[in-house]
Amino acid sequence: MEIQFGEKIYENVPESYDDMSLGKFMDIMKLQTKQKDYESVNLFMVDLLAVIIGCDRDLILSISYEDLGILTESFTWLNEEPEKKDVKFLEIDGKIYVPKKTNQITLGEQISIETFLKKDLTNSDNYHYVMAILLRPGKKVGDDYIIDNLENDINKITERAEMFKDKLMINDIFGIISFFSTGVSGSYIKNSGRFSIRKAREKSQNL
Repeated sequence: MEIQFGEKIYENVPESYDDMSLGKFMDIMKLQTKQKDYESVNLFMVDLLAVIIGCDRDLILSISYEDLGILTESFTWLNEEPEKKDVKFLEIDGKIYVPKKTNQITLGEQISIETFLKKDLTNSDNYHYVMAILLRPGKKVGDDYIIDNLENDINKITERAEMFKDKLMINDIFGIISFFSTGVSGSYIKNSGRFSIRKAREKSQNL
């Protein structure tokens, strides 16, 4: 989706969780944890939209209150949680990645995951590292997909984690993350005060 503010056009704005990257989801989760600190519901909505669109807060602040309500309609899908898919494999840039089964996770990996998510398992800042531990390079064998590389090189895990922020779509891996974390949730917009949240617009907004 494209969104235009005057002559400024923002491309590849998510239209659903299917095209929301893990990194974008992490940014939204980080903002959501600060929602209680906002004295203005409207300002939280402004910052939320700025994160989703990838623009400066000032651009959102420059539009009318009515236009803000119209813009918000484009993101009513945020009222729902992402899907929890049963993922056998994912293909990224021509490479296959296979999720580890729970009985394959080592004690060391479990401790690392708990460390990344903190004691209460709510830290969203490190979801990409958690996914780098759980989603490994793999290959297809017959009708099945198996992990082909169980390397524990921290440099490779870090490299994969950074790649996952941009390349993983949240709808593909939300089920995996939610199994390990108690901090993931949706419903970012439905408690947004006086805005009328109706059916999401299918076309870009020209403000």
